Amino acid sequence: MAEADLKRELEKLRTDLAALRGDFTSMSDTAAKTSKETTKEILDAAKEATATAKAKLKEEAEMLIDKVRSGTHDVADTVKQSGKAVVKGVEQQVEEKPMTAVLTALGIGFAVGWLLNRRSA
Repeated sequence: MAEADLKRELEKLRTDLAALRGDFTSMSDTAAKTSKETTKEILDAAKEATATAKAKLKEEAEMLIDKVRSGTHDVADTVKQSGKAVVKGVEQQVEEKPMTAVLTALGIGFAVGWLLNRRSA
């Protein structure tokens, strides 16, 4: 009788172990499937975030280039206007005081010539 009880207990233990193996296999398969799906979702999200960041960087770079171009044109216009104002001022000075302008030009020419002559010696 004790042997029969032991055999029944062993058979019950084998049945429980087989059920446990089946449950473990099922859980492993489910975990692997879930892990693959999660990994794919993460990769898809990373690709989307990268594409979004790339598009935003490109847009900001284009805006910066436009600002630089606009700023360059503004600086060129400012320099051009300043140059015109200086030329007008010089023309006005020459018209108002022609003798002073000629003597100033002569003095500057003499000073530059003297400096150049001194350097070459």
